[in-house]
Amino acid sequence: MIDAPLKRLTVFADGTQTGTIEDELLLPYDTRKKSRFKAQAGSGQSWAVMLPRGHILRGGTVLQSEDGARVRVLAAEELISQAQR
Repeated sequence: MIDAPLKRLTVFADGTQTGTIEDELLLPYDTRKKSRFKAQAGSGQSWAVMLPRGHILRGGTVLQSEDGARVRVLAAEELISQAQR
């Protein structure tokens, strides 16, 4: 299988702008807290995410590439632990 070419996401999309969401990335928390990572969307498109340090991506965040493509981040369901007293 040949991978799709890697596209780069570098900025947060302006929430006031309207636009079509081109793709969605389903990401666990461990990935969403990183500022630099590669991820593959359900569409098969590979994305390189390069954001300012210190940001944690939340579910619903929209990122934008330099060519204007908009990608929504989805928070993957994860197991949590619960402490009992």
